[in-house]
Amino acid sequence: SGAIYVQDRIEWRDLRIRAGLRLEYFDANSEVPSDLQNPANSIDGAPESQPKSTTAKVVLAPRLGISFPILQRASVFFSYGHYYQLPGLGQMFANADYSVLEDLQAGAVSFGVLGNPDLKPEFTTQYEFGFKSEVTDFLGLDISLFYKDIRDLLGVEFVQTYTAAEYARLTNIDFGGVRGFTVALDQRGIGPISTSLDYTLQT
Repeated sequence: SGAIYVQDRIEWRDLRIRAGLRLEYFDANSEVPSDLQNPANSIDGAPESQPKSTTAKVVLAPRLGISFPILQRASVFFSYGHYYQLPGLGQMFANADYSVLEDLQAGAVSFGVLGNPDLKPEFTTQYEFGFKSEVTDFLGLDISLFYKDIRDLLGVEFVQTYTAAEYARLTNIDFGGVRGFTVALDQRGIGPISTSLDYTLQT
């Protein structure tokens, strides 16, 4: 796995822009069955399943932030970004040997949820709009509204084989949305002490 990013900050009169681009790469360097309906290649007369190499995951994540003052001590800001998060390696590789399904029968003993080395990263698009203000010389106020659209969330799918037996495995099957707001107070250091307090409500 690896990542590389570039970002720049532009100031033009009162407008401040921060833009960036992040490239992420991940290769599980593993194999999954080519035919999930015959995962252990043990069903007579069914199409033969061969080990298939997992695909390398390459993603580009743009980020953009804009800030503009509206008062001497206050400004509004907007940000937009793409974010990718890989599932834990344990979720990919734990119980990911599909050969254990060679004796799978309809209604038989469960083999648990199988791992999946070919999982994609979870993808989030995030929008944020907010207001920042200096309340006093040592106290700042930050109010922001945000929305997140999440795709390729990890979930469980049930795969039916050619003999009508079923097994469960992890896959990118779910999605979600988050919206909410945050109110934050930041107190600059008075001597050695600084404090912050924030409240977030989200659904």
